[in-house]
Amino acid sequence: MSFESARDYLQAEGYGDRIIVTQQSSATVALAALGIEEGRIA
Repeated sequence: MSFESARDYLQAEGYGDRIIVTQQSSATVALAALGIEEGRIA
């Protein structure tokens, strides 16, 4: 699924305000955490 398709779907379902786009990589849990405890990321 492309980012655009995922974004469109989430917006249609009412979750568009939860989308976070960053300039840094989020390829690992540690990088994706964004201030959240790593263990809370599924």
